[in-house]
Amino acid sequence: MLGRLFLNYGKKICAHSKSRHVNFIGDIRFLNFASSIVNTRNNMSASRRLKDLIVLVDMDGVLAEFEGYFLEQYKQKWPGEPFVSLEERRTFYLYDQYPDCRDKVQDVLNEPGFFRKLPPIEGAVDAVKEMSTMNGVQVFICTTPMIKNYQYSVVEKYEWIEEHMGRYWLDRMILTCDKTVIKGDILIDDKHFISGAEKRPSWKHILFTSCHNHDVPLKGRKRLDGWVPHKAWIDLLEDAKEDLQRKH
Repeated sequence: MLGRLFLNYGKKICAHSKSRHVNFIGDIRFLNFASSIVNTRNNMSASRRLKDLIVLVDMDGVLAEFEGYFLEQYKQKWPGEPFVSLEERRTFYLYDQYPDCRDKVQDVLNEPGFFRKLPPIEGAVDAVKEMSTMNGVQVFICTTPMIKNYQYSVVEKYEWIEEHMGRYWLDRMILTCDKTVIKGDILIDDKHFISGAEKRPSWKHILFTSCHNHDVPLKGRKRLDGWVPHKAWIDLLEDAKEDLQRKH
């Protein structure tokens, strides 16, 4: 509406420019000012339309089957040693339930190839790839490497992504020891307590169900019980997109 009004006004200005030189200069200034208002409004509107939902997806325990694979390798490496079954797992950190076997746990995690060989969680790869094709959604893999064996875990996480998801996803990898400082709208993570330098992260935490967090109170968070059936995660994303648009 404003655009058509200014266009018609401009035509009139051009038609009378020779007889109205002084006013013409003023009219041009007015048109430039009015045009800037229209452009600003259009840019603001486009910004609101193009605001994407940024989804951060954890890796170990969300994309890759960490718990089951660790237990399998632990029992193979240390046969006869006591172990904690998946049904008995209650803490995020393995060491908390292996207080007398910390070195044995670390030996398993430090084994070259451990992180590269983690099997994908059922439906995870297909779900994240499908998620990335949704209109208005940007997906990034946000994972924390193991500092004690960074020489393996960092490289192997990239190798895992390339093998199971493709080279495209290597550019969408975020490795960090503090997820609170990473900008996003939602974080899908199996760790039930996520703390760091930023006390109020930009993202909302969706707790991905794992053997160690079944009984954890949600405290206002939402829970994702798995990638199959896929309607569950789609509903969560659609709700998040609606919340984002309401804010903007």
